[in-house]
Amino acid sequence: MRTLAAMRIAVAAALMLLASCGGAPINDFGSATPTERACAPGQQIECGCSGGAPKGVQSCRADGSGYDVCACSANVDAGAAGEGDAATSDGAGPVIGPDAGGGGSDARPCFGSLDSDSENCGACGHSCLGSACQAGVCAFVELASKQVVPSGLAVGDGAVFWTTEGADPDYVGNVFALSLSDPTAIPTVIATSQKYPRALTFADGALYWGSYGDGAIGKWTATTGTSDLGVAPSGRFYNVVADSAHVYFAMEVDHPNMPSSGAVARCPLDGCRGAPEIVATSDAKIIGLAIDGGALFWSVFSSNGAIYRLTLDGASSPRAIALGQAVPLNVAAFGGFVYWVNAGSGTVARVSADAVGATPTILASNQPSPSGIAADDRGVYWTTSTRTGQVMKLAHGTSTPLVLASGQPSPGNVRIDADYAYWTTGDGSIRRVPK
Repeated sequence: MRTLAAMRIAVAAALMLLASCGGAPINDFGSATPTERACAPGQQIECGCSGGAPKGVQSCRADGSGYDVCACSANVDAGAAGEGDAATSDGAGPVIGPDAGGGGSDARPCFGSLDSDSENCGACGHSCLGSACQAGVCAFVELASKQVVPSGLAVGDGAVFWTTEGADPDYVGNVFALSLSDPTAIPTVIATSQKYPRALTFADGALYWGSYGDGAIGKWTATTGTSDLGVAPSGRFYNVVADSAHVYFAMEVDHPNMPSSGAVARCPLDGCRGAPEIVATSDAKIIGLAIDGGALFWSVFSSNGAIYRLTLDGASSPRAIALGQAVPLNVAAFGGFVYWVNAGSGTVARVSADAVGATPTILASNQPSPSGIAADDRGVYWTTSTRTGQVMKLAHGTSTPLVLASGQPSPGNVRIDADYAYWTTGDGSIRRVPK
């Protein structure tokens, strides 16, 4: 296996040979300048593939400007939000790929060490956005510390928001906001004296939360400030989402002979006008909740749990899209797929949003105590909530997860924006890292 130094010597020698022969120079990405071809159109070379798969093939483009992405024969799960094989290096050459393990979207080779290159940290194209790269992981930034049990987390309109659950025995917490235009500023308290606030979401310019302690529902906007939307009697909120008409809650409720039963409820955005409307019930807790494409998705917290869908057309009933899940926790939905973590089996799973009783695709296994989850057009992100936990990413079209942050004390919820992943920690911090 050639070392990086040997690769650089070989490249330099090739450049000197071309210069002495009057050949065209090679640009930074291994393609010839327009006056000369880098390879013969249609020519094929061998390339490395991930996960111990057989070697693949790269073909020279029709204009001779360079080689296309490595085509691997391995069955890569590429349907999450985009198509295409993952392409990696076996050490004999540059890493090449549309999203080779985590970061970039440009099918170009990256030279240098994935352990220390801040523009290709841990994976080709994964930029640290100005921070350092060490051991293939970008340095994270601590946005807030000494928070009393941070729990709910949301990102939107250039700010990050979170709740603090408060300390035993009263569990009286607050809701905070921090403008990302000045992430070193002191967080702003936007709601105080909340009884165990846990569920939090930001949608269409408004922040919504639900309190586990007393079932109170709150709302905040930058123009109108804080308001009360109502109370869910005997409701203990775990998650909240919103669309253009309603705010929805996943909650645990008191029920005769069902001490841990659950429900999904909703209120109009301007207030509940009484108790929230129940749209679904379960004989076990409902914890995870997501919304996408005009449908709700939730998890039933049980050793024989399930993932459900409810189309929000006013005429549909809940349908199980995946059964037999081992203690499913949080849920995310994006691009026609539903993602969740199974705490009982240490897996990250996915299924089509319109499936019925389908067998999920396991995207990652052997994940210790997976907890939070999020998804976007780049990939799926999750946390492993141990004393030295991790924040993980699996880029769509790849099969090897990328570590975004390690050594995190019990990371919980994770949220994402265009450039960063954000999470809470068990020692009272809010952190972010380039995703």
